[in-house]
Amino acid sequence: MREEVEKREKEARKLREQLASEGQRFKAELEALKLTKQQELDMIEAKIKEALARKHEVITHLRDELKLKDVQVDKLKALLDKQRKELLS
Repeated sequence: MREEVEKREKEARKLREQLASEGQRFKAELEALKLTKQQELDMIEAKIKEALARKHEVITHLRDELKLKDVQVDKLKALLDKQRKELLS
């Protein structure tokens, strides 16, 4: 009977050790997954920030071009008005 109890205790100890080992393995695997996912999120965030920066650069460039075109239009309008006045006088 005593041998049976010792055998069961030994088996229980072994199972507890296995459970603890599996728990540690699970925690390590979970941490590795968290780290991987965080790195993926950081990479995506960096790409988004880069895309937004490029977008802002393009918008700024287009606004500058629009200002130049507006100036050219104003000059051409003034030239057209001058020529019209010269033709009419």
